Formats: sequence, C-alpha cells, structure tokens
Amino acid sequence: MTNNGFKVDLDEAEKAATGSLPSAVQRLLGPIGTLRTHEGFNGPGSFDAVDRFTSSYAGWSDAQARRLQRGSEVMEANAVALREIIAVYRRVDGRI
Repeated sequence: MTNNGFKVDLDEAEKAATGSLPSAVQRLLGPIGTLRTHEGFNGPGSFDAVDRFTSSYAGWSDAQARRLQRGSEVMEANAVALREIIAVYRRVDGRI
C-alpha cells in the first residue's frame, strides 16, 4: 500500500471556515424566532384557526427550534475548529 501523503488546500478550507459554514449557521438560525413565537394563521401568538392543534403545534415548533439551534451550534464549533486547524497548518508551513 503506497502512502501518497496528506494534502490540505488551506485556501479552500478557509473558504469553508469563514464563508460557507458561518453562512449555513445563519440560515439555520433564521427560522428559530418564528418557530418560537408559535405563529399561527392569524399572526404571531395567534392560534384561532388551529385551536385543536395548539399544543401539538407548539411542541413541534419548539422541537424544530431546538434542533436548528443545536445544529447551528455544532456547525459553528466545526467552523471554529477548522479555523484553528488552518492556523496550525499555516504556522507549520511558515505562512504565519
């Protein structure tokens, strides 16, 4: 088995760490406020048209908001870790 080495394109990794991952985090965070207001058909806080489903809807939207929040936290942690890895590689390469 040959070992071709390990190569990292730091510029591409940096694009992910500073661009696409933070952008994805913001997209995940976007709907959380709306989900947590329990917005019904008649606007924020109103469930007039869906009274029978109020507790189910509130539970569902809270669960979705929690999932989005957790997903954004994990993604942000990955972006931070990737930025730290890039810094280490650049330091080793003498680019910093």
